[in-house]
Amino acid sequence: YEAFGWEPPKYCHLPMVMGKDGQKLSKRHGSTAVAEFRKEGYLPEALMNYVSLVGWSYDGTREFFTKEELEELFSLEKINKAPGVFDYKKLDWFNGQYIRMKSDEELLDLLMPYLEETGWPLTDRAKLLHLTAVAKDRLKVLGDITALARFLFEEPAWDDLSIFAAKGVELPMAYTALERAYAVLLSGLESKKEQGMIEEELAGLAKELGLKVNGVFQPLRVAITGSTVSLPLFDSIELLGFDHTMNRIQDALDVLKKGIE
Repeated sequence: YEAFGWEPPKYCHLPMVMGKDGQKLSKRHGSTAVAEFRKEGYLPEALMNYVSLVGWSYDGTREFFTKEELEELFSLEKINKAPGVFDYKKLDWFNGQYIRMKSDEELLDLLMPYLEETGWPLTDRAKLLHLTAVAKDRLKVLGDITALARFLFEEPAWDDLSIFAAKGVELPMAYTALERAYAVLLSGLESKKEQGMIEEELAGLAKELGLKVNGVFQPLRVAITGSTVSLPLFDSIELLGFDHTMNRIQDALDVLKKGIE
């Protein structure tokens, strides 16, 4: 530097970044390249915020910083001497928080590339906005939207009938629970009962059958969405539509009945 008449830069030692297992961070822990994080659906502001806190802390309590705030507040003196730990679960949490800060319109624009990759018909923006609003609290990364939205565009396969049965419930009982729950749901929706009242009736049905609440709600959820992990039940029904929902439950009952005969 001096030979060229330049002022030498200031150097500092940065600690290693480790995985949760205490080993040096590597590919086996998860994504390590920015392009991979982007592809999975991590927001740039969330990734930047989290990475800034790996081995550095402003005051030990504050966690959220904008880029401009980091430019103003970051100092080398507050870098920890001990190795930093890259916690992917914590990054997911950060990303989820930043996702929920987005308006539905803004978030839908970010989700569209992931939805478009599926080849699904995406012409009804009002419906997609509804989906976005409902799914927002369940998204860790933008890419999660495809699994949550699949039931709207594809019919369930139900290849594995065991997913109808909650833990500790036999398949014949799951069929009975779904059959009885279908009647409760059909009657409640047709008579325009409040959601809370229908949920109480479904919970009462579970008690009557000697099941935990999930013993009734899981087969319903699987019948409607094809998955044990889904959007809230009544939001799923509203998005799918009454007739489509009822037809899908009837189809699920037919499939289950054949499976237990």
